[in-house]
Amino acid sequence: MAQLAEKQKIITINAEQENHSQARFASLDKNIIAPLEKEWKFIEVEKIGRNRWIKITQEGIDAAEFLI
Repeated sequence: MAQLAEKQKIITINAEQENHSQARFASLDKNIIAPLEKEWKFIEVEKIGRNRWIKITQEGIDAAEFLI
């Protein structure tokens, strides 16, 4: 998801090459994941070990139906 967001120029990363991957995920979290979760309540994030699983909420489903 982070690579696709960067490729589509949805997020920008200004980091050195050695920590580019970590900066990419931080940018994705700050600019996309956090607002969708905290401000809009369109997703829920569940942390399992080192991974985070993202689930769309009913509010997110309703918004997607409205926009499509």
